[in-house]
Amino acid sequence: MAEENRKFVKLHFDKGQLFLQKNQFTNALIEFNLALERSNNDPIIVQAIQTAQRRLNEQVKNLVAQGRQEFRRGNYSDALRILSEALVLAPDDPQLQDEINTLANRIKMQQYVQQALQLYDLGEYQKALNLFEEALMLDPSNDTIRQYVE
Repeated sequence: MAEENRKFVKLHFDKGQLFLQKNQFTNALIEFNLALERSNNDPIIVQAIQTAQRRLNEQVKNLVAQGRQEFRRGNYSDALRILSEALVLAPDDPQLQDEINTLANRIKMQQYVQQALQLYDLGEYQKALNLFEEALMLDPSNDTIRQYVE
């Protein structure tokens, strides 16, 4: 039984290491945790989990930074895609969720405003107004959007 346990731990630890090398942090964490279940408080496995978690957090931070950069460049759909990737990697981080939701709302607001301005230029005033109102709901304190609505 002890030999089977040792093989199980080694198999899942090795799988975790492979996933870690490929930057597949979530899969690495799953494998390391499976190994840890059978080898309680093994310092090497605990350290591997900490390393995977640290690298996962770094990747999430990098994705958020990339999302912000794409937003500043006006690449809103790319920004949303990148931020969605970050959220998939860290779904339980409330601070990250708030930040991503804030950025996503800002992106949506910018998209609404751009579409509304295009519609306004085309003489589609009611459709433009509807989009400006959607944007204003996302950012009620935005005076520029309020002026567009008026």
